[in-house]
Amino acid sequence: MSQFIYTISFLLTAQVLVWLQLNGQFVWSWFRENTGMVSFIFAWPISWLFINYQKHAYLLFDQSLWSVRLFGYGIGMVIFLLMTWKLTGELLSLKNAICLGLSMAIILIQAFMK
Repeated sequence: MSQFIYTISFLLTAQVLVWLQLNGQFVWSWFRENTGMVSFIFAWPISWLFINYQKHAYLLFDQSLWSVRLFGYGIGMVIFLLMTWKLTGELLSLKNAICLGLSMAIILIQAFMK
């Protein structure tokens, strides 16, 4: 259970920081006007978080890199949806809602199917 908590904690934090680094420029003028500083501030923490996510997820998913990647992709899609909706108010189109549903299916398959 602790491996799962580490895996999720590292991944969620990394995905939130990636969203802020890449899309903060569309929400806050400081991010838009200071892209070099934003890159510098976020680069090390994001890398460290993803490296630790990989390490823990690899063990959690029985040393399957495909499972690690697909799980990370699915969680990343969910984080993108929540952050985009909360910070920009942008809603899903039908096409994007279907894709998000497929991402949820990927998460569930990777998390619960052996």
